[in-house]
Amino acid sequence: MKMAIADSWAELLSALLLVVAAIYGMREYSEHKSGVQVEQMERLYDVFDSPAMVARRSGAAAQPGKFSRDAHEVFLFFEKVARWEEKGLINVEDLQYYFQDALLLYWHVWEPAIKDIRRSEGQNPNTGDLYQGVQRIVERMERELGVKPPSDAQLKEWLEFERQRAVPSSAPPEVEKGTARSEQQGS
Repeated sequence: MKMAIADSWAELLSALLLVVAAIYGMREYSEHKSGVQVEQMERLYDVFDSPAMVARRSGAAAQPGKFSRDAHEVFLFFEKVARWEEKGLINVEDLQYYFQDALLLYWHVWEPAIKDIRRSEGQNPNTGDLYQGVQRIVERMERELGVKPPSDAQLKEWLEFERQRAVPSSAPPEVEKGTARSEQQGS
């Protein structure tokens, strides 16, 4: 009888240790995943704020609502971001923190043009494939996180900010290069 009680206690203790280990493991995994998500968001933001992307954003903002190559590149970036969110690599709360204004700007300014393209391709303008990920993220931010669509004044202000963000080339203008070479040759 004592042996049976000891075995029962041993089994109970083993089960309890397994539960504690599982909880600890889940907590560690959650913390690790959160850290990885922060790293991913930082990398994405670095790409978004890189001189090349800032130039694309500025070019897109110079032609609001028109599908230039620059606008397409910005939307492709956000489609990648949306795909990462869909796969669980990042979350919508982090997207709100890092990209809320830009996502709202690009979606709301270009939405009519996107819907026109969808319609011209025979798709439902509200559910077509073109930039569906961007639309999904913006709608989730507005629906689940209570983010309000921007006013026309905010959109205008954000567009102006994007236009002015273009990073000037670090190379001197060609005229100055020619002038400098001429001066060096004349010395």
